[in-house]
Amino acid sequence: MTIVFGGDGPAREELEQAARNRNLDARFLGFLDREELPAFYASLDAFLFPSPVETQGLVALESFACGTPVVAVDSGALRDTVDDGETGYHFDRDDVGGFADAIERTLTERERLSENCLDRRASISVDHAVDQLAEIYAAVRE
Repeated sequence: MTIVFGGDGPAREELEQAARNRNLDARFLGFLDREELPAFYASLDAFLFPSPVETQGLVALESFACGTPVVAVDSGALRDTVDDGETGYHFDRDDVGGFADAIERTLTERERLSENCLDRRASISVDHAVDQLAEIYAAVRE
């Protein structure tokens, strides 16, 4: 199994050392340009997002659009973005065992979850969002 880290930050050096200490096959890609993200998401079995800080849930939507289920902390925007058993699973903040369980469930159900994610692409597209906004605006103007 290979663990892939996309992005960069102050914990990278510590994470790299922890991976070496545990003899894990871990890849640290650093910052990814926007154009690289679809290939990144699509190459994953699951996108793991343990941070409680995600204001809009966009990373989960991007992952869904690429057919990749999400394991996310049950907090912030990800609480509403990820549908348990449909597009991935949640775990409680600071619950390492719950995180591991959510990963295992997601990997076990990956094929079905991936299909569900792909089925939602139309409903999470920019065009759909613009259409919804136009409908709201039209209703308010009446």
